[in-house]
Amino acid sequence: MTNRVNDLQTRSRHSTVMRRLTMTLGAVGMVGVMATGSVAAAIPATLVPQRIVKVADRPPFGNMLTTRLGASLYLAPTTGCTGGCLTAWPPLYIHKGRAPRGTPGLGTVKVMVGGVTKIQVTYHGRPLNTFIGDSGTSVTGNGVDGFTVAVVS
Repeated sequence: MTNRVNDLQTRSRHSTVMRRLTMTLGAVGMVGVMATGSVAAAIPATLVPQRIVKVADRPPFGNMLTTRLGASLYLAPTTGCTGGCLTAWPPLYIHKGRAPRGTPGLGTVKVMVGGVTKIQVTYHGRPLNTFIGDSGTSVTGNGVDGFTVAVVS
């Protein structure tokens, strides 16, 4: 009985080590994405692609990025968005261990929110956000607070 308990404890420790190693390798890959700006070249085998963005034709903007549920996406200003800005402009996050897909140019960046690391989706290196003033498929945030519609380029 003691040997069986010891064997189970050893397997449990091994599983924990393997999970931590996989998470570390995933984090290294995400740094590669940030450094290169190229998702395809930097996705390690441990990341699972997730369709989180799609392209929709929204006049007068033409083809633009939306969430998979159809909410309009905006490019954050180069000055960034923190504090109260995040309330009006919720970031598009993706789960750890996932790689965004839906159109070329998608990537990720690690951000700290309330002391917690989150993974925000980017388009050509710029963070993607939704706008609290939009409803359904509307596009009302273009030009507000320095945000611009994420038009497909």
